[in-house]
Amino acid sequence: MRLSLRLLALAAAIGSLVVVVLDHQALAQSLQPAALASPHPVIKHSHLVRTLQPSDLPEILNIYDRDAIRALAAQPGLAQAYLSCAAQDIADGHYENAIRKVVNARVLAPEIPNASTILAQALNGLRRYEDTYLLLSGLHSPEVDSWQAIYERARAEVGIGNLQGADTWSLRAVAAAPSTFAQAHLVRGQALMLAERWQEARTELNLYLKLTSDPTRHPEALEALNTLSRIAPDTRGSVPR
Repeated sequence: MRLSLRLLALAAAIGSLVVVVLDHQALAQSLQPAALASPHPVIKHSHLVRTLQPSDLPEILNIYDRDAIRALAAQPGLAQAYLSCAAQDIADGHYENAIRKVVNARVLAPEIPNASTILAQALNGLRRYEDTYLLLSGLHSPEVDSWQAIYERARAEVGIGNLQGADTWSLRAVAAAPSTFAQAHLVRGQALMLAERWQEARTELNLYLKLTSDPTRHPEALEALNTLSRIAPDTRGSVPR
């Protein structure tokens, strides 16, 4: 029997969807229908789901279309495909697209690992630091102890200007992240700048510069380096032109 699955754009019910999937009211309020609206893709045959490519993934799932969700959730790897696409969107700077895909992954597999960390990356990319803080501070799973989650929490603490939190979490990020992960030194330098510990901040930012091949990839880095240049002119030579 041919099974038709309706995958409708989520508009009126978007607030409920995000609360159910993400369990953060503040985040739900900031995800407006206009930002998440998409075309109305239709998959006409359930067996086609098995051969979907990342570019074919529907933009928005309707959680009230239970038949569609059951059929899609039964396909191994589909939820992970959404997360993989979300990670690629983040690498490409398409943060809102990444949020949509994480939401879809959690609709299909509510307990899928690493979804919160990928969502935190997207939110930090949009500079929605308070939303990241709410997300990660309420996380109670092994994921919260990953170095990636610790790093994103540090970014959020710096972004909201929490002096103590920025110091604590940036220290944890440097300790937990691989030694070659340049951004850990960036967020540590930013935390030290919040505390007006300029010399230590300069040391961390110089470590960041040594470890990264292209500082201009991270706007936060340029802002930190330029700020430090104004406050401590002897670092001006370190700032990429």
